Amino acid sequence: MTNEITERVTEQARKWQQLSQLLKDPEISAFLAREFPRNGGSPVPSKHAGSERINTADYKRGDVIKAVTKTCEEFLPNVPFTAYDVLTKMRNQGFYFKAKNPEITVNGALRKLVHKYGKLRIHVQGTGRRASRYAVVGT
Repeated sequence: MTNEITERVTEQARKWQQLSQLLKDPEISAFLAREFPRNGGSPVPSKHAGSERINTADYKRGDVIKAVTKTCEEFLPNVPFTAYDVLTKMRNQGFYFKAKNPEITVNGALRKLVHKYGKLRIHVQGTGRRASRYAVVGT
């Protein structure tokens, strides 16, 4: 009886380990993020319905600005969006964040795109718990 229980527990542990390895595969995690978005996807319209995916292999540490820029370019000019909208879109496209709180990372990148690069503008400045809303600078 004890040997049978040990075998079942060992088999369950092996299966969980296989699942863990499978979830570490970038293709599988991108598929799961695309097929099962955390909050139903972004409510903000984009230029392209089936836009290109972000290839995380092209980015090195500190290159989140490039990924955020590419994601923001998909939003229509003068249509406001939040850092959470950008984060959701990036996750749905398969971008993997190493940060403990990716929303802070995205928010910092958005602020740089406003103040340093001038690619975005603040549509509505957030205060307290209300998030800032950004918009792509129209061409």
